[in-house]
Amino acid sequence: MKPKLVLISGLTAVGKTLIASQLAKKLNTEIIVGDSLQIYKNYVISSNYPSPLELKFTKYNLLGQIDVFQKRIISSEYKQMVLNEISRIHNNGCTPIIEGGSGFYLNYLLTSSDHMYDDAKWDAATEEARKIRENLNDGNKMIEKLQEICPHYDNSIPPTDIYRLEKALKYAIASDGQTFLWTDQTEEKLKEIFDVRGFFLTTAQEKLKPIIDERCYQMVLNGMIHEFLDFVEKGQKSFYNYSEGPVPIGYQESAELLNGLIQLRDNIYVNNAQNLKRMSQLEKDFIDKFQTKSRQYAAIQRKYFRSKFKYFSWKEVDPATKHNPAKLLDEIYEEIMLPPESFQEKTNSLKNLAIINKVSDKSNSKTFSATHNLKYDNLILQKITSEIMPRINSLNKIDIFQYPNT
Repeated sequence: MKPKLVLISGLTAVGKTLIASQLAKKLNTEIIVGDSLQIYKNYVISSNYPSPLELKFTKYNLLGQIDVFQKRIISSEYKQMVLNEISRIHNNGCTPIIEGGSGFYLNYLLTSSDHMYDDAKWDAATEEARKIRENLNDGNKMIEKLQEICPHYDNSIPPTDIYRLEKALKYAIASDGQTFLWTDQTEEKLKEIFDVRGFFLTTAQEKLKPIIDERCYQMVLNGMIHEFLDFVEKGQKSFYNYSEGPVPIGYQESAELLNGLIQLRDNIYVNNAQNLKRMSQLEKDFIDKFQTKSRQYAAIQRKYFRSKFKYFSWKEVDPATKHNPAKLLDEIYEEIMLPPESFQEKTNSLKNLAIINKVSDKSNSKTFSATHNLKYDNLILQKITSEIMPRINSLNKIDIFQYPNT
């Protein structure tokens, strides 16, 4: 019988962390972070770390383990870190729970087939292949080199695809010329090794909107702009390349807000009343963009999980009542206890397929107008004038690159 592996995922702000922590208590087990940002210690607020109460009663593995200024984790490294935790938890006689909403990371974790070479040999082959590509920088010359290392190379990769040629070189070097194909020397996929019980929490976009909008406000009030400024200041000292590292939603918007405030700071021809009015507009624009980007991310999540995770059990929830998860928790627990064939029947059922394919009447986030809470807007404006403005005295324009994290 295959060992079980439980995954709890879902749309942003839908309440998956609460369900996972409650489930961990029920199963007497630990949680492994399945989020591409929460593995870094730099994004406590912007990646919505579990609450202090959740951390008090549940062990979260890999949470905040990496400093993004020291190392950026790629998917294969993340997979190895997770495998180590899975093995440890299984050895303790428990069923591991992976919780998070990063679809790409979870899909790679479950469906990728990785190499079977020891780490030292693989790292050396990776470095040598990279140097060959950089030194030759020509597909035809790379093919000649590949044929030299692996005589039975079949010319299946065109000379224009230098990155696939680099990958073939890596496998040829690691296998001592025995193969250039990454499908020949691979491990089993995790979804084939384990009895995977995956659950995806979803809801209609119109129900999710007020929850996301409220959370955006709370993140800012909890200090997200300060966290971003800490990130910028440390990044300047370490010459951090924003285009290469993970960037949370809200950081690009924070940069735009601060750049507007820097312009106000430097404009000596504007009086205090005009300054305050302009500052208020900058705050509203910032919140609008932050909320919209967060809702768009939820739409991207929904689309990605629909295409990649049909073998999960999809659960329709009402995020407004997520603080009373007993019924959903019992339902998930019962499905974890089912025999593998019965769980598969659940995921293949018409009911599950109907939830997967359900389209909200207002699923396009652009159809929603901005939601402003006057009390929150005023509190944020006070934070900007009393806390943020003094911190940007020595800052010039902030350049930051934003890309989606799925």
